Amino acid sequence: MGTLVPIHLVMLPMGLGLLAELAGWLLLTGAAPLQAGWYGSPYLLLGVHLVVIGGLLWPVIGAGWQLTPVVTTRPLPAAAHRVAGLVGPSAVLGAALLWVGMAGAIWIGALGASLLILSLLSRSLMVVPLLIRSSGRLGVRVWLLSAELALWGGLAYAALLYLGRLGYPLLGNLLFSDPISGVGHHVALLAAGWVGGWELGLASLLLPMFALGREPPAGPLVLAALLWYSGIALSLPPLWAGGGLLMVLLLGRSLFGAARGLRAAGPGLLQAALALLGLLGAAIGGASGLFPPHAVVAGIFVLWLLPLQHGVASRVLPFLLWSQLLAGRSRVPASSLVDSRLVWAQAGATGIGGLTLVLGLVREAEGLARMGAAGLAAGALLHLLSVAGAGARTFVAWRSAVALPGTSSEPS
Repeated sequence: MGTLVPIHLVMLPMGLGLLAELAGWLLLTGAAPLQAGWYGSPYLLLGVHLVVIGGLLWPVIGAGWQLTPVVTTRPLPAAAHRVAGLVGPSAVLGAALLWVGMAGAIWIGALGASLLILSLLSRSLMVVPLLIRSSGRLGVRVWLLSAELALWGGLAYAALLYLGRLGYPLLGNLLFSDPISGVGHHVALLAAGWVGGWELGLASLLLPMFALGREPPAGPLVLAALLWYSGIALSLPPLWAGGGLLMVLLLGRSLFGAARGLRAAGPGLLQAALALLGLLGAAIGGASGLFPPHAVVAGIFVLWLLPLQHGVASRVLPFLLWSQLLAGRSRVPASSLVDSRLVWAQAGATGIGGLTLVLGLVREAEGLARMGAAGLAAGALLHLLSVAGAGARTFVAWRSAVALPGTSSEPS
């Protein structure tokens, strides 16, 4: 409880991210997932970045402020609170302007890209020293620090790509001969490197906690990070896949080694466990070369990153709301704040939609891919409803808890 941060630092980027993810999938449902020359397709580019920035990037920003103190076992310093109060709104504004740029107003997008990059760098420069100076949980911290290094590289590629979009490709030509090559590095560093690194690093802490299992030992975690990030840096998918396989085994041992806890954990943890299988499938697809690269990239997002984040959020957010507003005030348990039926439905829609989208890309069946995007939009909507419902139940319980005796808000 001593490591709690003000709830608005967490909920502003995470809550708005739910809306952006839904908007992105709705846009992609109407776009052409298999359209040739997608890099120059404004609506497809916009839809992808709505999902990625809203559904993945913003939640890492928000959840990171709360979970960094959990990793370091120290409260955030006052300076970090001030930085966090600026980073969230500036990242939201920067992303909004960037999306406007992707829809056509490219110079407005340049302003947004600059603001978003500066926001992420400011956040990183605050978080990295906190991770370095702490002790314990070496494996988790190695994953998170490596993820921050990947962030810096990914943002550099993002800036070069946008310069090329503005008509200044000279700097980009020093690193890659065509935009698609640069996009590949950009995606690898930011998706698998930064978002994936934070997800796997925190999963090695949170999943055993939820499943009543043991945290993976530090040595294998460090080895997995070395394989993972070496593969990304050297553009060697088999090396990256080896790190992913080791992490799946480590996290699977933590989950299934405590079968009693897993059976009682509910849909959120089961979705997170299935997301590990999605990571395994994406790793095998990337290392073997049996599937088209764009299908492997889609699999990374829709079979691993998003399902893992949805599953963990369905467990973390209710507890966070309870601890911030109800602890010591109400007997309402944290587990009752979320409707498990909505979480089950969300997990099903997200899982089926993700599988259908990837299958459509592999088979070059555009109709099937569109159906998958629609299923993912349904999953995003159900995830939004489950989080909003948890917030509404928390407010009702809090209002009853703080009501004066005899007032209408006191339960009868």
